[in-house]
Amino acid sequence: MNILYMNLRGVIGETGRAMRAQGHKLVLRSDCVEALESIRNETFGAVVIEDDNQDAEILHFTVEAHQSDPAVPIFVASTWRHGLLRAIEQFGRVAENSRVHEAEFAVTGQADSISDF
Repeated sequence: MNILYMNLRGVIGETGRAMRAQGHKLVLRSDCVEALESIRNETFGAVVIEDDNQDAEILHFTVEAHQSDPAVPIFVASTWRHGLLRAIEQFGRVAENSRVHEAEFAVTGQADSISDF
């Protein structure tokens, strides 16, 4: 799974190494603006924030990231601890399925709205 890995220190920590060992592809970002651009321009199965500081910048990033792509689950690594890897697998699959259904609905919705005229 392609995961946006947000760490303001710019390093891949223990959680990131565990995700890589499970075969996930991590895209490391250490700047919130850069991370938001990545979310808008790339497709991710999940966003993982590995940072001990719950400062305003991270909270603002979380809100903006969710608004940019509501289907992508966002995890704060320190909150999930040992259950994070399992949660990424479960919620990541749900997000991928959600995108497929949204795309199917958009195509169907357009066809239906045209036929009504």
